Amino acid sequence: MYDPNQTQPIPPLGPQPVPYGGPVPPAQAAYGAAPPAQPGPYGGMPVAPAPQAPPPGVCPQAAPLYPQPALPAYGGYPMAYAPAYPVYPAAPAFAPPQPEKNPRRKAASRQVNRLALLCFAQMALSAGCGYVFTLLFLVLGIDLFAPDGYAMSMMTSVSLVFSTGLVPFLFFVAGRRKTVDYLKFQKVGFFPGLLCVLAGTAIMLLANIPAALVQQALEGVGYESVSVETSESAGTWLGFLIDFGTIALLGPMLEEIMDRGIFVTALRPYGLGFAAVGSGLLFGLNHLDVSTVVFAIIAGVVLGFLYARTNNLWLTIWIHILNNGFAIITRYAGLFYPQDPDLFAGVLEIALLALGGLSLLLLLTWKRKVFITRRSPQYDGPAQSFTVGQSLGALAGSPMVWVFFGVVGAYFALLVL
Repeated sequence: MYDPNQTQPIPPLGPQPVPYGGPVPPAQAAYGAAPPAQPGPYGGMPVAPAPQAPPPGVCPQAAPLYPQPALPAYGGYPMAYAPAYPVYPAAPAFAPPQPEKNPRRKAASRQVNRLALLCFAQMALSAGCGYVFTLLFLVLGIDLFAPDGYAMSMMTSVSLVFSTGLVPFLFFVAGRRKTVDYLKFQKVGFFPGLLCVLAGTAIMLLANIPAALVQQALEGVGYESVSVETSESAGTWLGFLIDFGTIALLGPMLEEIMDRGIFVTALRPYGLGFAAVGSGLLFGLNHLDVSTVVFAIIAGVVLGFLYARTNNLWLTIWIHILNNGFAIITRYAGLFYPQDPDLFAGVLEIALLALGGLSLLLLLTWKRKVFITRRSPQYDGPAQSFTVGQSLGALAGSPMVWVFFGVVGAYFALLVL
């Protein structure tokens, strides 16, 4: 009923329609009603309120079935609340390539492969030079099979020196590499250097012991080494000069340039231990003969470690010269002491071992700073060194290393059969 004395109109009962663009009516207090929208952080736009918890006794899995608060849309029109289910992005049409688990180990294996190819090139070149020089000597009328053996010794020495020196020459010239980046001659002092040379020579002489044991064991199955050749030239001074000049002087210098200067430098970014073992393994397998391989691997590891520690290639060259020179002198021992050549060779060996043992003792107790690693930004890569497992994995992951083992095995089988 209308009261004329009433100054305010009576509000209508029940919900009223929301005009277009008008405000949203206040939220109800009952469960399921939409709470008031909260002002948003950007320009006052409303954001979705948090979903209401189901009443006691209602299964949580059925909660999305209950009424949820509505978010006012643009213009005031309410829109349904979307449950917060996880949304997974669609998989790309082409999956991106996955990075390698250990890229440095893969890179080390590839580097070992390249160095092994250099060894194979040297072996092939040595065999080719042997055939070429043999034909050349025959064309010149030189009898390679003369009883004195001078011509054969000269041909073998010249082909060995030519093939050993040509590969590192092509490595630097064709590859446009700087020799100063591979061949290091840092100063270590005369007395510490002398101790290193004598100690290294003694260790190389001791490496003949396991090589001799392997040789004796292989002789039981019919294996006979062909690394040692005898001829009448072994009793002449001319034959001594030819062998000493090529095998004891030129050969070690050229081998050290490649097997220590190039190999150790190429493998050193992966650790000093890996560089010494990897270069020693390639140096040993390059000798083919099984007993010589055992000796050369031990000697190669020792020389590689010394070069990596001192950065002085002269030390390894002198050790190599003394070792090969000792072998040549004992071969021509009859020239130096005709009365008892074996006694002369034995006394010389004992003297070198005694001096080497004393030198090694002085190095370990007095001159240990010689073995402090001298790192150079132009020489070394990252400082992270491979562990033993990573080193073995890198060597085992190189196919050319297994090819090398196959070649040595085939050479062994050829001599046995």
